[in-house]
Amino acid sequence: MTISGPSPVVRIRNMRPIAWYQFGRGITSSGGLVSRWKDQGTGAHDLIQATGAAQPALQTDGSILFDGTASVMQTVTFTLAQPTMVYMLFKAVTFTNGDVLCDGFTVTSGQFLQDTTTPKISLSAGTTAVGNTTFTLNTYSVGSAQFNGASSTFSRNKEASAAAATVGTTAMAGFTLGADGTPANFGNVQVKEVIIFPIAHTATQQLQVINYLSSIGGLGL
Repeated sequence: MTISGPSPVVRIRNMRPIAWYQFGRGITSSGGLVSRWKDQGTGAHDLIQATGAAQPALQTDGSILFDGTASVMQTVTFTLAQPTMVYMLFKAVTFTNGDVLCDGFTVTSGQFLQDTTTPKISLSAGTTAVGNTTFTLNTYSVGSAQFNGASSTFSRNKEASAAAATVGTTAMAGFTLGADGTPANFGNVQVKEVIIFPIAHTATQQLQVINYLSSIGGLGL
């Protein structure tokens, strides 16, 4: 029997992500180092890194590894204010309190922040909150973050988020991967895909994106 309807990729595209860094697509690399990850979303907000010493490493499985020391990629600034949804298929390789796995272009505006003790990851857009302790080092998961002032939430895979809390209201104004927007506080993180939306999602919409990323990562959720 053939199941009709749009493919998962088409469903995500129809949701109109403002930025979409897709696994295995749009990656420019030389000598195993990545200089550009082309945006597959509605804009042209490519992640770029022109400096060789700061370029992350392309892995044999198609993921991109940020070394926690110097590697980082960043868009140019663009309009991106709360509410914002950030979905990331990733694994933290090591844990260091204060290291940042991603952020907005504006510093401390859309952070996945390694917080206090392993494996806790919190959100910050000016205030650190909504800590999640269910992530596991070296294990791929889908992190789903809603940056939305006092209504911010953060979940791993299909688990329920901690109670909504304020993470601040700073506008992301772009995206940084592998560090904060400075860039500094580099995170040792391996990433397969990132999808960003300029709206708050319903539970049903979140589940659609999580299911898609689960299929990409082979998570079996």
